[in-house]
Amino acid sequence: MLNGQEFGLTAEALGFDPGEIQEIVSPDAQHIESFVIPTFRGLLRLGQQRIYYSRQLDRNEFARTSQQRKDLEYKLKDGLISYFSLVNMEAGKETIDLNKIRASFRPGTALEDNNSQYAKSVDSYWAIILKGLGAKHLKPETYTHYFCPEQQACLPIHMPKSSAAYQQKIRRTRWAGGTSEFAEMRVFNEFMDKQATHFVNWSEGKIPEEAYIVGRTSLGEYNFNAGGFVLKGLKEVNIGPVQEEYNVDTATSLFKPNYQPEGQPYQAGILISMSPEKAEAFLKKLNSSGRSRQLYYVYKVRIRTRFSEEALNNTDFHKMVTYAQEPASRTIEFFSDDALTNKVLEISN
Repeated sequence: MLNGQEFGLTAEALGFDPGEIQEIVSPDAQHIESFVIPTFRGLLRLGQQRIYYSRQLDRNEFARTSQQRKDLEYKLKDGLISYFSLVNMEAGKETIDLNKIRASFRPGTALEDNNSQYAKSVDSYWAIILKGLGAKHLKPETYTHYFCPEQQACLPIHMPKSSAAYQQKIRRTRWAGGTSEFAEMRVFNEFMDKQATHFVNWSEGKIPEEAYIVGRTSLGEYNFNAGGFVLKGLKEVNIGPVQEEYNVDTATSLFKPNYQPEGQPYQAGILISMSPEKAEAFLKKLNSSGRSRQLYYVYKVRIRTRFSEEALNNTDFHKMVTYAQEPASRTIEFFSDDALTNKVLEISN
């Protein structure tokens, strides 16, 4: 579902247009909350994200909508983290055995319990991932049942989820609130019986085949000798788990320089040819002034997943699943705004 209607994330409810977002629908609406991720044209949006919370807004609008803007930024950022946890589960599903995960659990290990980099086995790694998803997405009453001392409400639901106090509570979540090893073991086993399968099933079909990646660049001064603007530093964007595995020198790169004056390698870049008259009109369309000529560039990629047996054998479990991007189109689009609503240029390279 786009535009977050089920979450009240509409322009009418928020006081501003949130743009395109997508709901990742809960596998169990009674106990687990859905979440949202940023999208563009119906596909996952990665890289540079829209900045909703900015003091450059009109003073009255900032005062009226600042908390909603901050909350939405947090929800989308946190949603991407959860989304890729699910994607990792799908890509690594051959290593997920709920019985072995249950047997790997040791109560009282607070640090290991919350940080997957401390996992000593692939089973304890998945136990940590499942717990992290539970802490973030179980509904408050269900969260209380599994994570609060004596099953007394301890989640600060009166606080915005973007607040530091709320985020700290989620990061420090422990089974049964860490009251005793017996209580921890009891609720962990119950979670494995009743909730774990929902989260594992939630991961099915989550590996994205394509995505849009967004970067940011700046338009330099018009180059009268070259007859256009030279965009320097344009490159594939490394974003979280989806890493590039090529550079501007490879055959598949979208960002090969097509302009390099002799003896001046530092001036190499992608030349956008246009006459001085068109260039002046283009800058007016861009609504820029002086030397502030920021652009957002967008390109479409296919995403490939790979599972690393080497990482598994070396206990680098957070590196078991890797992702690579390759161009799905030779088109690069340019927008003047991070909401990607004002398209000002398109090139094929």
